[in-house]
Amino acid sequence: MCVSRLIKKILLEPFIHFLILGGLLYIYYESVTQIEGDKKELITISNYEILQMKAEYKKRWNKEMSDTALESLIQKKYYEKILLREAFALGLEKKDKQISDRLLEQMQFILANASASHEPSEEELHSYYLKNIRDYSELQTISFAHIYFENAEAQEFEEVLGLLKIADVKAQNAKKFGDSFSASNSINNLDFESVAKIFGKYFASKVFQLKQGRWHGPLYSQSGLHLVYITDKNTSNPYEFDEVQERVYLDYINTDKKNKFENAYKKIAAQYNLRVE
Repeated sequence: MCVSRLIKKILLEPFIHFLILGGLLYIYYESVTQIEGDKKELITISNYEILQMKAEYKKRWNKEMSDTALESLIQKKYYEKILLREAFALGLEKKDKQISDRLLEQMQFILANASASHEPSEEELHSYYLKNIRDYSELQTISFAHIYFENAEAQEFEEVLGLLKIADVKAQNAKKFGDSFSASNSINNLDFESVAKIFGKYFASKVFQLKQGRWHGPLYSQSGLHLVYITDKNTSNPYEFDEVQERVYLDYINTDKKNKFENAYKKIAAQYNLRVE
């Protein structure tokens, strides 16, 4: 009876409960760790990375790398890869603007390289020339929208131009960006002399060479700097293909790269949905 009372008292003791619970958790943790140990994420260090390590070591120390040095560098690389994976798992790159900007640059570089244009045949160039014949004809008048900047850094221009292209901002919304301009932000059916009178001859000579339907810039005028979108061209007398063949070739290459870049992005973007919260 005394023994049973003692056992009962022990079982009712909170400290005993704590010890039992701790033991059960330990057994559980050990079993889970053993199971999850077989599912560890694999981190590899390639032969190419090892060759890079050896080349950099030799360049720095002017001697071949020893086995000990190689093993040390492999462990360092392993350490870096583990911490980088953990950093990405925690989403740290999303909280650091410098890292985000660098990753954006690299992705844009990858897309640009994937968008490399092929060498066109003469038939393809001639087809492109006919399709865009107004770009290779004598211009009588031109219509365009422009965004004016009185004072702006080159980086600001790049940011605004990138925004206009990515967001596909239409010409009629141009006045919502930049500074106020003394004349209109929308120019309709003006000849060369009329454009030169407002913006200067240098600006007119440049704007009359731009392709229709996209943003260009920056262009210098007598007032400041502008981003320009050609909305319409009134043309006559197309130039012969042989006269403008070099221009057609450069335009074809640039247009082909632009289209491939945009299509590559659209394929990626199709995998996502945008939601503003």
